[in-house]
Amino acid sequence: MGRLPDFVIVGAQKAGTTAMLNSLKTHPAVDSNDPVSSDRWLRRITEPLRPNRRIVTEPHFFTYRWDRGIDWYTGLFTSDAPVVGERTPAILYQDIARRRLASTLPDAKVIAMLRHPVDRSFSQWNHYNQDPQARTWGWPGGESFADAMDADRADIRTRSAYGEQLSALYDLYPRDQLHVVISERMRDDRQGELDRVFDFLGVEPIAVPAIDRRTAHVRQYGSALDRDERDRWNAHFEDDVGSVRTMLDDPIPEWDI
Repeated sequence: MGRLPDFVIVGAQKAGTTAMLNSLKTHPAVDSNDPVSSDRWLRRITEPLRPNRRIVTEPHFFTYRWDRGIDWYTGLFTSDAPVVGERTPAILYQDIARRRLASTLPDAKVIAMLRHPVDRSFSQWNHYNQDPQARTWGWPGGESFADAMDADRADIRTRSAYGEQLSALYDLYPRDQLHVVISERMRDDRQGELDRVFDFLGVEPIAVPAIDRRTAHVRQYGSALDRDERDRWNAHFEDDVGSVRTMLDDPIPEWDI
């Protein structure tokens, strides 16, 4: 028999959600969903690259596997750990997925990770350019970052507009059930941020070992983002970043770049 998860990491994509879940799972009281058996293609791609990593894929129940039903979803959570959860980064920016989440898991703890919007978009662009599976999603090879952003290819721009997404979550969940992590703080003070997340989940904080680079979800960049292009998109997201800062009552100085 399965169970419903106690927490869900809802995104954002390319904001460190994989590292977050893997770090939380080092706690003896925290576990995640079992591998999703239907994602055989992901295993074929991932296992040779990360042979030391147990593949735990994103359930995507609230995004595109909703028709599989609640029994399929609960069947993914077979751990007897006191706290179990999952990560599906697409939930954050999809309105229907957010509403499905709230209707199914009204008492769950929700974790959102936010990365500087331009850096997040640039990372998604780099990721999709390197991922052969992206071609099956209609991602064109060789398109510049500027052109991809202008076209909002694969929602590369929309996903980084966090203001409306966060506001929608706050409409669905009380504030004490939603924890926002600034990704740059996770990078600079990993233990401190994890202590706060452990406390949010109701478990005693523990010292978390350093990330094993063999299992880390890290991609190399072929080139850096052009300064003029960064300035252009910083200006584009300026109002949205302002709304996020107001919503969180947090100046987020890490985004002053």
